[in-house]
Amino acid sequence: MAVANAQDQNPNSSQPPAQVVDPVRGDPPAPYNAEHDTHERARIRHERERVEAEYKQAQVDCYQRFAVNACLREARRARRVENDRLRAQEIALDDAKRAAEVQSRKQALEERQAEKARQDAAREQEEAARARNRSPSRGNAPAPSGR
Repeated sequence: MAVANAQDQNPNSSQPPAQVVDPVRGDPPAPYNAEHDTHERARIRHERERVEAEYKQAQVDCYQRFAVNACLREARRARRVENDRLRAQEIALDDAKRAAEVQSRKQALEERQAEKARQDAAREQEEAARARNRSPSRGNAPAPSGR
């Protein structure tokens, strides 16, 4: 699985940060990092361009051989294997990015809910204090004039 742990990156939180596992290399998990993500996507793009260049060269080489179709099949297979490997890496990056975004939204929602709860509690305390100030105790109330 590409995302080992989809938690936020807040150092004050008790939850660990989003984790990424390279499904091909099996590297240990690392926290999601946007700069790393950009670098990895550029690396994947360059590898994909290399794979396509190799495939085009393989096609040219195949047409120089007697068994052209078998050679072309093998070249397509090799390209497909490499593209599948690169796609798996992209999926891992996408999963980690998505998990980090979800955690960020979750944290923002929790912060808004906590702020609303603080505001509600403060409002209730104010209302309770006003209610205490408005209703004097019976012992201090002026006696009704009895005519």
